Amino acid sequence: MPQKNRDKRGKPRREAAIKRRRLLWTDTARADLASIYRYLALDNTDAADRLILGLEEKARSLAESGLSGRGRSELGTDIRSVAYRSRILFFHVTPAAITILRVLHGHQNLSSDLFPQDQQED
Repeated sequence: MPQKNRDKRGKPRREAAIKRRRLLWTDTARADLASIYRYLALDNTDAADRLILGLEEKARSLAESGLSGRGRSELGTDIRSVAYRSRILFFHVTPAAITILRVLHGHQNLSSDLFPQDQQED
């Protein structure tokens, strides 16, 4: 009889390896979303709605799919990023949670000053 988390050949099932993490947003990341929305809504509220909803869905998928994205050690300890359209989600991963640190434009100049150390701790 196969074990619960193993297939017929005894190999670990892929879904057993994926652990859903809690999704957290820093106040700064929420402020980034609000700023993006306000700017885009000046011209097109529907486009602003779609972008914000898409960014939030991308963040949820990060929490569901496990570790992904690109390491960004030049910006701070254990910071990762993933692009969505013209924006980049910057996040920190722990075994229990993914914390969205910032949501910035892809062409924005980046420095570690944008990622205070106290935001990266759970």
